[in-house]
Amino acid sequence: MHKRLWKISALLAFLAAPSFADADALCNYDDTLRMDNYLKKGKEAEKAGKTRDALLFFKAIDDFCGNGVEAVSSMKRIGLKFGARAEKRDRLVSKEGLFTKVADEDCRRWKRYSGMETNPYEHSVPGHCTTESGGMRVEINQQAGAFDWYEGTFNYREADLAMLKAITQKAGDTGRYERAFRHFEGRKKLNATGYRPDPGHLAELEKMAADNLDSALALEEKEYATLKQTSRSVKTLETALKWASFINENAKERVVVRAVARADAAFQSDTPTGLLDALAYLSFADKSEQKSVVITRAAELGQAALEKKDYELAEKYFFAAGNEEMAEAAKKLSETYRQQTTPKKQP
Repeated sequence: MHKRLWKISALLAFLAAPSFADADALCNYDDTLRMDNYLKKGKEAEKAGKTRDALLFFKAIDDFCGNGVEAVSSMKRIGLKFGARAEKRDRLVSKEGLFTKVADEDCRRWKRYSGMETNPYEHSVPGHCTTESGGMRVEINQQAGAFDWYEGTFNYREADLAMLKAITQKAGDTGRYERAFRHFEGRKKLNATGYRPDPGHLAELEKMAADNLDSALALEEKEYATLKQTSRSVKTLETALKWASFINENAKERVVVRAVARADAAFQSDTPTGLLDALAYLSFADKSEQKSVVITRAAELGQAALEKKDYELAEKYFFAAGNEEMAEAAKKLSETYRQQTTPKKQP
């Protein structure tokens, strides 16, 4: 009797234990057999040089029903090999990552039958097809860089170093830097056995951003002094602001102060072009109160020009003030005045 009770208690304890792979079902013999077969097939594919198939087989193995530790170890081994190869070729990071998806007719058929108990188009390699866009085939990205290989195969430390190297490769590329910034911010939430993010990486990123901010402001100073082209100056300041956004509010303020100084200098000219330039700088710096002052000044000067019957100048001032109605009225007055003052040709 006691033995029977003990067996029932043991069974209840087993059933109450958490499942790490699927909370709704326990592993059965077929599940275990399938996982073992994936591991075997993965090793065979790796040996045969079928890297994609090997990775997909290993990815399909879970920790609960299969040897997940050996599967991850195998993926790491493959990733280190191909990542190092890509790094030697200076191919560091791609836009798509390790895997890409391509159109495939069989995968489209597979998708159509995916809801059925038996799918006649089920591929022998798990993960061969994806349901995206009606059915796509998964392939290794031929342009995959070292980072993509490392990141896609759980080699997180190597992936971090490759990402830092990728930024250095294109030091002034804000798009690549932004991707790296998001990557290292995301590392704070990554919980992987044996991995701990290095806080020094973010510090290094901040230093890169600070150096690029200094360079952008220095370039703007040089361009402003020699070229006097507002559009170019504003564009360089926009780049500086992007770098500043990766640092802190004080860094952003440096850029805004520069823009406001440029706006003030342009405002002093009292010319239509100068006032437009001032507005361009202030819009960039998001200074609405100062913009109102410039707009009011442009309107006043437009009215003054109108009273002096300098209609062309009035039109330009009203345009700077954003008053399309008055600008159009000044334009018509200018055309009328020109017709009246132009001598008519004698027949």
